[in-house]
Amino acid sequence: MKKFLLHISSITILTLIIMSVLDFGYTYVYMHSKPRTKYQVLRSLKDQKFDYAFLGSSRVYNTIMPSIIKERTGKDAINMAFTASHLHDIYTVLKLFKAYDIKTEKIFIQVDNAFNVDGKSNILEYQIIPFLRENEATKAHFKTYSNLPSLYYVPFYRYCLYDQKIGFREVFNNLYGKSTDCADDLGFKAEHDGNGIDNKYALPTKINTRNIIFDSIKKYSANHNIDVIYFCAPYYKETRNLDFVGKLKNKIPELIDYSNAVEDGNMFLDNSHVNDIGARYFTNYLVDDLYRRNIISNHK
Repeated sequence: MKKFLLHISSITILTLIIMSVLDFGYTYVYMHSKPRTKYQVLRSLKDQKFDYAFLGSSRVYNTIMPSIIKERTGKDAINMAFTASHLHDIYTVLKLFKAYDIKTEKIFIQVDNAFNVDGKSNILEYQIIPFLRENEATKAHFKTYSNLPSLYYVPFYRYCLYDQKIGFREVFNNLYGKSTDCADDLGFKAEHDGNGIDNKYALPTKINTRNIIFDSIKKYSANHNIDVIYFCAPYYKETRNLDFVGKLKNKIPELIDYSNAVEDGNMFLDNSHVNDIGARYFTNYLVDDLYRRNIISNHK
């Protein structure tokens, strides 16, 4: 019996050693490789300073072009929106700016029908996992929704659990520097011409009384003296229940409503996302409007 227990103990210890080595190796590759994900781009901006930052979902990721803002204003902008983000994801990114000491003059946060949604997106979750232990913001993101102790304390468990997204194949691509377009135009990703407009696509008919995470974003911004501007990106004009944005503005009086800023259907990929042409149009529209509102300076 004693020999059996010693044998089992030896196998367990050896397994933990191998898992620890693999965990260290995978994490090292992710931390030191050329950015392949939007989150890796965010990390790469550590200790840098920008004039403007834009946070939100794909409705910002595929819409706001920092290169045009730089050309028009002479100001440096970054697009740190993540596909499928909800308000909890945006809140995490906001805290990550502080964790990585990324300084900005103003932060623009997209708010739309996600006001009615609780929870977080899987996409940001997958991208954060290799850096879970890096700071309090990443740990807090998972503590809210995930089984943090096992992800945090069991070596290599996180890579096994999320193998399809951050396993061997993705580590290999990071190791050999296989590039993606995530870093193009400081976070913007173009959606090219297309028209997937659906006449049945609709926004919610009702709006939630409040969103606790949105309240947390406002409180966090005030406590850290962050100048935040809330806005709603364009929808196709025939999207049903567009009056939802008016209801949202009643909840957030300072919200800037751009839901009707793009009227041409040829500039939309679908009801809630503009294509590349629409992104160029709207970014220029945004700059002109922010000049008019004296939110951004009118000189280079």
